Amino acid sequence: MNRSKQDFVNKKEQFWGPHIKKWKSSGITQAKYCEKNNLILRRFNYWKCKIDKKPVKSIELVQVETASVNIPKISIPDQPNIRLKLKITNIFEIEVADDFSQNTLRKVISVLGEYI
Repeated sequence: MNRSKQDFVNKKEQFWGPHIKKWKSSGITQAKYCEKNNLILRRFNYWKCKIDKKPVKSIELVQVETASVNIPKISIPDQPNIRLKLKITNIFEIEVADDFSQNTLRKVISVLGEYI
C-alpha cells in the first residue's frame, strides 16, 4: 500500500475507531448510534468490519496454574439405563432411558395430555 493510501486509512481508523468503541459499550444498535452521532450507517458498518478484522499486533501467553478438584462420586440407584423420571400430576410417571426415542416420548406425552 502506498504512503498516501496508508495515511488515508490511518486517518479513517482514527476517526472510526473511537466511534466503534463507544458504540460497543453503549448497548444500542448501530443504527441508533449512527443517528445520534450523524454518521452514515453503511460507512460505520464498513469501518467496523475493517477494524474488527485487523490482525492483533501482539499476543501474550500467560501460564495458568491448574489444580485438581475432588468430585464426589454420585451413586445412581440400581436401575439399568434409567436416567430421567417424569412425574405428571401425581397420576403418571414415565421413566426415560438413555437410548429413548424422542418421537415415541412425544406421542406418549401427547396421549397423556388428553387425560390431564
